[in-house]
Amino acid sequence: MVAAIKTVDCSRIQEELDRRGYARLGRLLSDREATALQETFSRDDAFRSHIIMRRHGFGEGEYKYFKNLLPEKVASLRKDLYSLLVPVANEWQQRIGSEMRYPGNHAEMLKRCHKDGQTRPTPLILRYRVGDYNPSAPGPVWRVCFSAAGRRAVE
Repeated sequence: MVAAIKTVDCSRIQEELDRRGYARLGRLLSDREATALQETFSRDDAFRSHIIMRRHGFGEGEYKYFKNLLPEKVASLRKDLYSLLVPVANEWQQRIGSEMRYPGNHAEMLKRCHKDGQTRPTPLILRYRVGDYNPSAPGPVWRVCFSAAGRRAVE
């Protein structure tokens, strides 16, 4: 498990999600780890798809979807964030009257996704430069959206 995830206050996250619709988890990676991930952005062999946001009306900036095999840190974050957030996601499902529930662990979620035809990984990395933006995002910080997608601004 990524050590920083152990320190996340789940009740605070739930309260922030309820109040604002998003929550900031704080720093999950060291500077070295974050820089290493940022540096992968220039390596086309690490990604399956490159999206220029303007072309699709998504704001300004770009992002790339990682391909399999995910970098170890990305795979760990995805699994650990899923475990952290699945109770929140299931509570929200209940609140909206949905009977659908997310599996209790990430491995089971991947099985469900594969059964439904989603076999490509969805973790991505965004690159924002000064002035870039995403109209649906609160700001250029790590943000977690179910299912456990994170982002970090890269200038």
